[in-house]
Amino acid sequence: PSADQIKQKTHELSFVDRILFIQNHYNTLAQENEIGFRRYLSTALAESVTNKKKVRGARRVESLKKSLEPFKKQMSVENYEKIINISSVLMGIDALIVTKDVCDLNNEKSSELLRWGLEMIIKGMGLDS
Repeated sequence: PSADQIKQKTHELSFVDRILFIQNHYNTLAQENEIGFRRYLSTALAESVTNKKKVRGARRVESLKKSLEPFKKQMSVENYEKIINISSVLMGIDALIVTKDVCDLNNEKSSELLRWGLEMIIKGMGLDS
């Protein structure tokens, strides 16, 4: 789904539930399409060496920004940008590759760890209330 469709699906959820919903969406998508995403990432990384233009999209960032926009005024601009960025780091094929290839976790353990990490960051920022 598009960022607008994800926003629509999350519009009644709390701040925390929105982030976790989006994380689950992109992690599930990465797990279900892992081989294709790894191939795409390999091609995109190879192209980024010779092409200085941005090669990859930013669907995670766009989805987070659109879904979390109603909460933007509840934190500083700096913290809003940081929670968008760190959330993006903890979801998708990039995070899945690290948890599986580096940490030797399976899909279930990967999902648990990435969710836990995001929950701890949210809690540490005091955004869990």
